[in-house]
Amino acid sequence: MSEKFLTRAEYSRHRDVARSMVTQYEKAGKLIFNDDGLIDVRRSDALIDSTMTARGGDRSGKVEQNDEKVSYLAAKAREANSKATLAELEVQERSGALARTEGIDKRAFELAHEAREKLFSIPDRLAVQLAAESDPAKVHELLTVDITNIARELSGK
Repeated sequence: MSEKFLTRAEYSRHRDVARSMVTQYEKAGKLIFNDDGLIDVRRSDALIDSTMTARGGDRSGKVEQNDEKVSYLAAKAREANSKATLAELEVQERSGALARTEGIDKRAFELAHEAREKLFSIPDRLAVQLAAESDPAKVHELLTVDITNIARELSGK
């Protein structure tokens, strides 16, 4: 079954109710929306239909915000939206579009710390060689080679 999503105006025509009734459904938590802000017709219809009374529901168009039933339905709608969002994230993770961040911050800190230590060790390693050099081009070359080696070493980790 293909998913059908409608704007609020389209949904009011679909349900054959006034646009204001759709607003009341929304305030009561009886509408399920996709990421684009469109109404999920199948899920919203099911939620609304499951709350209709035997005589066909309240035709006055009034929805009590403090009613326990409305609060329950709003919670169920939020739960359904949360489950849909979670499922979407799981699909993106499996496809490789998302990655878990656990451990990434720690590893980034470790690499930054290692890079800092290696860069600060350059003077100790090259001080004697650089002091003996009078040619600025040779000094530049020695520094460039050492920094390039450090960069290669770090990029392999």
